[in-house]
Amino acid sequence: MRSNARRKNALMSALFVAALMILSPVVASAQVAPATDTSTSTTTDASGTTSGTSKTTATYSTTAVTSVGLDAGVTSLAADSNGNIYASLQFSNKVVKLDGAGTVVGRFAAGGNPTGLIVDNSNGGLLYALNNSDNTVTKLRLDGTFVATLKVAGDGPIHAALYGSTLYIACERSNTLVRMTTDGTLLGSTKVGARPVWVVVSSSASESLTTDTTTTDTTATEPTATDPTATDATMASKPGPGSTTSVYISCNKSNEVWKLSTAGGVVAKYGTPRGPFGLAVNTNGEILVACFWDGLVYRMSAAGAALSKTVVGDGASGVVAYGNVLAVISNGTNSITRISLADGSVISKDLVDRAPLTGAATSSALWVGCTGSGTIAKRAL
Repeated sequence: MRSNARRKNALMSALFVAALMILSPVVASAQVAPATDTSTSTTTDASGTTSGTSKTTATYSTTAVTSVGLDAGVTSLAADSNGNIYASLQFSNKVVKLDGAGTVVGRFAAGGNPTGLIVDNSNGGLLYALNNSDNTVTKLRLDGTFVATLKVAGDGPIHAALYGSTLYIACERSNTLVRMTTDGTLLGSTKVGARPVWVVVSSSASESLTTDTTTTDTTATEPTATDPTATDATMASKPGPGSTTSVYISCNKSNEVWKLSTAGGVVAKYGTPRGPFGLAVNTNGEILVACFWDGLVYRMSAAGAALSKTVVGDGASGVVAYGNVLAVISNGTNSITRISLADGSVISKDLVDRAPLTGAATSSALWVGCTGSGTIAKRAL
């Protein structure tokens, strides 16, 4: 019980700083799991009917990528279009760049306690590091060249999405979603639920948009559909004719997902199981949210109606979406569960090192940052 609780407290530096500070920086070896797993995952549909789904786990690599450049404070990962991985390190205030083989090829200075990363593959390639304790964003070229330090008009930036030339930044201590341009111009700030920790921008043809006036600024121009900067990491997509683009924010402490317009107007808020964290939106406009304290993924319609609950493991936190797969990282069980983005059904599950928190996908591999052990695990997609 104590071990699981400690791993849970490693959720995020900005959320549980005291627990993270006691974690050992010693690199642990990757855990070895059997090639197959015939355990049962429970999925509950909207009617309350519970069913057990038998799953088989394919053979996977147990190699953990380690380096002297990493420490026990890996808080975020991001990937570029060339297969490189970027890891933010909270204790050394650095961003480490690794190539596709896991070799460190660069170390870049960031601000205080970097906890979120975004890669923009356009504009020559840019990297944004959210500095939680400084309330800033460090803007870099992908080779580490410093571009600018951007001031965030909120307290505790922890996660962000990039859509067009706008950054949507969740600020956990001020309970706000801050909108700013990639050059640092403030567009507005919207008050949301308690402890916002994850942001997704998504377009849907079926959404009906209404707005209210709970935002401090709704005058900004929305990004155009021709802007190519939407990435897999942000789950943003270019809207088609008749579609509506919305911003979704998981509020970890108030157990809600908020839905906003790209101009900051509040559209709706939906209740969730306990501790909503990582978010994704599928092609049907359905929302999938990893719920940390209940260890499950909750799937709901674009209107917030419950569709299913899939048990994935204690401490469900970060998610990585690729293709029709959502990889869910469980902080308390040191595991990754791959589920279908379409319906939440379990595909496979395997283990990683201590206290995994964050992940990223390239075209050839799934990478998971393990905060407690200071390793990055490389897994097959």
